[in-house]
Amino acid sequence: NVDLWEYSPFIFSTIVVILTLLSWYTVRESLQLRNQEYFEVLVSDTQDELIDRYLLYERSLLGGLGLFYSSNAVERDEWKRYVSALDVGKNFPGNNGVGDIDYVRAEDLSSYLEQTRADGAPDFVNHPDTPHSDKFIIKFIEPVEQNIQAVGLDIGFEANRRAAAEGARDEGVPRLTQKIELVQDAKKQPGFLLLIPVYDVGYTPPSVEERRTHFQGWV
Repeated sequence: NVDLWEYSPFIFSTIVVILTLLSWYTVRESLQLRNQEYFEVLVSDTQDELIDRYLLYERSLLGGLGLFYSSNAVERDEWKRYVSALDVGKNFPGNNGVGDIDYVRAEDLSSYLEQTRADGAPDFVNHPDTPHSDKFIIKFIEPVEQNIQAVGLDIGFEANRRAAAEGARDEGVPRLTQKIELVQDAKKQPGFLLLIPVYDVGYTPPSVEERRTHFQGWV
């Protein structure tokens, strides 16, 4: 006959171990579930905040678009007053500046530079020199003090910027570049350009051909 009492310590220990393992497994599953739920909420909240931030920046550019569509020719001082009213540093954290990029054919570059220098920018130069037949030149950008290296920059010098700019022009919608290194950022932090197309007819033409014909530049 087997004396169960003789084995009771072993049986008891085994039961305790099993119960401990079950408790540990239950707690682990509960923690994993709670961590997963927290992670999903965090991702969702972060995504919502990014979308809200993007839309905020887009609206500020739409205001600039309205300025171009309500004026025969936006002058440098007018752009400065517009961006000053936005108070970028306070209302748009993370935004380095708001600018106007002009679309210029290579054969028109000399006359364009002459006109731009006459508008309060006698030292304005286009850079870098590129072999492209068209130039995407930053004419205005404010606050100019912290963006001085970007003034006159042809953003078409680099494929990522050029692709986003051409996409915005042809589709008639805002386009965001892939991650880039901003020329005016001494810390070389990653950044982005958000581009909204401007057309000389004051609205977005319905076809790609018309958009290219009436294209003026980007905010």
